[in-house]
Amino acid sequence: MTSKKADVYRHSGGRQIKTLRNIRPEPVIRIHPETAANLGIQEGDMVYIATKRGRIEQRAELSNALDKRVVQVDYAWWFPEKKGLKRWQQSNTNMLTDDESPFSREMGSPNMTNM
Repeated sequence: MTSKKADVYRHSGGRQIKTLRNIRPEPVIRIHPETAANLGIQEGDMVYIATKRGRIEQRAELSNALDKRVVQVDYAWWFPEKKGLKRWQQSNTNMLTDDESPFSREMGSPNMTNM
């Protein structure tokens, strides 16, 4: 799994701007069509992305541009129209990692290989 910022947004900003939300109204997970078929996922399905640390949901978009072994999720997603923690817990990739060690000494980032 890897993540990518949606082109219409600047990191986590802009989800409250109606014109941008009209362009990208919800988070998207990109997945190769063959991989999706093997998992019973169709274009436009809402799917769960889960690690041992958490679970989020994003809308499936099929893409031949990805390797069959890779999925690409939208990062930094939040819903300004929702209340409380639901604003970001539903689809934000931060829910899939935590701030407990081990960390990468070189970059200070979570050790992604333990997912």
